[in-house]
Amino acid sequence: MNRIMHLKDYTLEEISKLNANYGFIEFKTCKVPTFEEWLRRVLKGKKTPLVEMKAGKGRAPYEGMAEKVYKIVKKHRALHLVVFQSFDFRYLRELRKLDAKVRIHSLYDIPQMRWGVVPNNKEIGSESVNTHHFTATTAFVAAMHQEGFKVMVFTVNSPSSMLRVIQNGVDGIITNKPQLAADVIANPEKFSHKDHTWTIIGASLVVAVVALSWWCISPILRGELQSKGERRHLHPN
Repeated sequence: MNRIMHLKDYTLEEISKLNANYGFIEFKTCKVPTFEEWLRRVLKGKKTPLVEMKAGKGRAPYEGMAEKVYKIVKKHRALHLVVFQSFDFRYLRELRKLDAKVRIHSLYDIPQMRWGVVPNNKEIGSESVNTHHFTATTAFVAAMHQEGFKVMVFTVNSPSSMLRVIQNGVDGIITNKPQLAADVIANPEKFSHKDHTWTIIGASLVVAVVALSWWCISPILRGELQSKGERRHLHPN
């Protein structure tokens, strides 16, 4: 079953039967763990858990979720390790009310970058402004650093994009390919050759837009030409 779903509409038993390996063919099956199961595994591997809290239907936050997640992390005595992040500042503000020392990162999609990035992040005591890698220019990264924020970028899966954001000075990369990111960081010269991934994608998008535009306007053009032909037929001179 490959489709978008809202977790609140399903029971834990139903979710536990799903296969969550979509896009990762190297895994035949991937069961959906509970948050606590995932947290135990990450802490056991001595990694820093990055916990994103997502909105529900209509972009509304799940009521009480921030507090529940906070309590689970506190139960495992990992509040000094876990980083909480979200696009929704309501979660982040709730977390800050619960704990003045909890580690918070904000998430921004491209349109959100117009809205009070610096004052909003200072209000909640954010460590890092995490944004789409397209917006992480050298100037943006430098501006955030000057204001005291780190910058992490998402979701970066190609070597060329990884190299670009590293050169722009970002502090972290969110990726679906952590081993590739580690290799690029350790051996950038190995990946410095031209990567045509985005060139091919860009060209494909241009072709698609032109084709769609023609599909939209061709009936209008055909109607206009037909109309002119009819007028010439009626008035040959």
